[in-house]
Amino acid sequence: MSIIGNLLRLTPAQLAWLLDDPGQTHAFVHGIVMAELRAAPVSPERARSLCVEKSWHAISMLLGRVDFPIDFFAPGVGADLGEESDDGTDRRYLSAEQVQLAADWFTLTTFDELVGDLDPADPDTKVYWVHWDEPWQVGMVRDHFDELVRFVTAAAHDGDAILRFFT
Repeated sequence: MSIIGNLLRLTPAQLAWLLDDPGQTHAFVHGIVMAELRAAPVSPERARSLCVEKSWHAISMLLGRVDFPIDFFAPGVGADLGEESDDGTDRRYLSAEQVQLAADWFTLTTFDELVGDLDPADPDTKVYWVHWDEPWQVGMVRDHFDELVRFVTAAAHDGDAILRFFT
């Protein structure tokens, strides 16, 4: 079974509604994700949701190596929305201020800088499914990282919070 990392942009009104009634979270998230899956693909800047597949763990490790201020995928990061997901993992959100902090930081680094001194033999770089000496896997992580940067930057521009959940 795979653990898939997902993010969903929330307007201030949507976040307030879900905080007031967290029992609506599953149906709300499902509705948005399914609508986007049925629609024509849109860029990460225009999307309300983003799936980074299994790359979430590699991205988390890379961001942790450089003391990134907000690790979207680390356990316990962000505020608890108050409802566990179907698989028992928590759903956490990052405030609009935290999203802005992340977007600002993303302007200071690149994926190449994050992996530049990475040693595939270092046990601290071992992550779920990624072999750093396999170019196609590194390429997939790069693609998801680039989508994440674009998604977060757009969310920050619009003043959105971001909900993190796993499927």
